[in-house]
Amino acid sequence: PVTPAPATAPPPATPAPATPVAGARPQPESIVSAAPPVTAPAATPAVATRRVEDVIAELMPAVAVVQTSRGTGSGFFVSSTRLLTSAHVVADAAMVNVKLADGTTLAARVEKVDSRVDLASLRTLVPSSVLRAPARLGSVTTAKVGQGVIVIGSPLGTFTDTVTRGIVSAIRDVDGVRFIQTDAAINPGNSGGPVINEDGEVIGVATMKYMGGESLGFAVAIDYAGSLLGTGDTLPPPPAAGAPGSGPARPRLTLPPPAKSDMDVQREQGAAGFEQAIRNLARGADQVDAQWQRYSGICALPPSGPPRGDRRWFDLWDRPDTVVNGQAAGCGDWLDAMRSNAERIRQGMEQAAIYARRMGVYPGTQREIRRRYRMDWDGWDR
Repeated sequence: PVTPAPATAPPPATPAPATPVAGARPQPESIVSAAPPVTAPAATPAVATRRVEDVIAELMPAVAVVQTSRGTGSGFFVSSTRLLTSAHVVADAAMVNVKLADGTTLAARVEKVDSRVDLASLRTLVPSSVLRAPARLGSVTTAKVGQGVIVIGSPLGTFTDTVTRGIVSAIRDVDGVRFIQTDAAINPGNSGGPVINEDGEVIGVATMKYMGGESLGFAVAIDYAGSLLGTGDTLPPPPAAGAPGSGPARPRLTLPPPAKSDMDVQREQGAAGFEQAIRNLARGADQVDAQWQRYSGICALPPSGPPRGDRRWFDLWDRPDTVVNGQAAGCGDWLDAMRSNAERIRQGMEQAAIYARRMGVYPGTQREIRRRYRMDWDGWDR
């Protein structure tokens, strides 16, 4: 068979030389080939960045003051009726007061407490009236050393809605619990307040500050709040005391106990002095009780309602006509003695209250001490 020869492409045609046009000037030939048209790259859409001031303004109505008989702390709403705070703020209380940004005070029930990570959840009896949106919860796993953080709370229980800024100084594990160390100012009263990143996500809950050093504040990771909120923790729970295990991935850190502020020391001294005064006054009140029991069957009126204080004769201070029968024979001297002794007790109580206020003792603490010695009366809080 004959194998056909391969087809050969025809040689390219040679262009004919241009014929000059009469009267036309010769044009130089371009030696640069025409470049393809340049296409501008598609514009990248600008990413809208939120100002830190806007982030703070959005979260501020969700932050509240938590008031107990022992003192005050901070907390923040994660729904219209539920808050997170520190376990050491609520201590063993069953009910607390929550003061909102507009000054409104709501009663709240302590729902759950996890003392291992110093967190507690509260539930108000009615929804917050100022809440715009609940706090958005993030994760400590997104925190980077050096990134900016913001703390919102009520330092010293007085300076409500205080904002401080700093950075994440370190991420530390203390006895298996993850903490954020920050140089943002954290003071007594900030406990339970949110520590947020610059996107407005809560990544920690302020829990302690060390007075012995500068810029040493700590916040427990928000990831542990899942067990209180029913969403599940995103970090392993801390081991029980003495439980075997390989330990946390990060180096463990043992911290000394936090030093007390000068105001804390003064307040404790004031509470001790107030209790001593109330104890002494209660001994005198016991003697007045004996006088009351001796003659009240003859000279006292039948009770018209529940007593307004821990002892029936406390009503002698502002409504004696409802307590004693001034017309009963032989009761005049007894009534004079009762009024004189009751007045001495009242003056002593008022002096003790003035001292307690000067020393910064919280009203709830004063009330607890009075009740302990049966010396409470609704007139003290007027």
